[in-house]
Amino acid sequence: MEVLGWSAGDAGIELTGHAAIDPLSEDLAPVVADLRVGAPDVLVYLGLGAASHAVATAMADAGWDIPVLANSALMFGYVRPDWRDAWASWEYIDTIADDNEQRRRLAEVDAAAAAGPIGTATYDMGRLVGHAVARAERLDRAGLREGLERVKQLPAASGYAGTLMGFGVCDRGALKGPFLVLRAWRDGKTVQVDR
Repeated sequence: MEVLGWSAGDAGIELTGHAAIDPLSEDLAPVVADLRVGAPDVLVYLGLGAASHAVATAMADAGWDIPVLANSALMFGYVRPDWRDAWASWEYIDTIADDNEQRRRLAEVDAAAAAGPIGTATYDMGRLVGHAVARAERLDRAGLREGLERVKQLPAASGYAGTLMGFGVCDRGALKGPFLVLRAWRDGKTVQVDR
């Protein structure tokens, strides 16, 4: 919490409250009531997937309608369609973008894989490993590591158009560029929110 407080202060944002919650909480009415006392302009949810539904339900039951920005917890909506409507006014971080040409190409071959972040990421990682194997001089652990380090700027189906994949000797993050996408659940479907 301390780091979040510093970062918020650096950005000129006043934190009016915070709460740590059990990721499997089902009744969060008291927590929501406590947070509401601070009269925030927006609620930021940084917890895990299951508790996000409990927060949304408690907010709806309390009639508290303010903007909510969430982390990737709302990707839970891909596997829990019955929770999507509870997040109708929320925006969240995802990894799929509607304008990504690589994702469109994946959809032509496998629409189900391209429909969500897990299938898209699986496709990306499979391509990344395939390119690494093709670049490996030998197929042992060290050879595959060196093959991965030779993959540079491979277009990704994840993220906005222009997201690339690759590794380096000291770089172990596969995705580079604008791979975090702002989305929202509207009428039971995930939609990209304009940046």
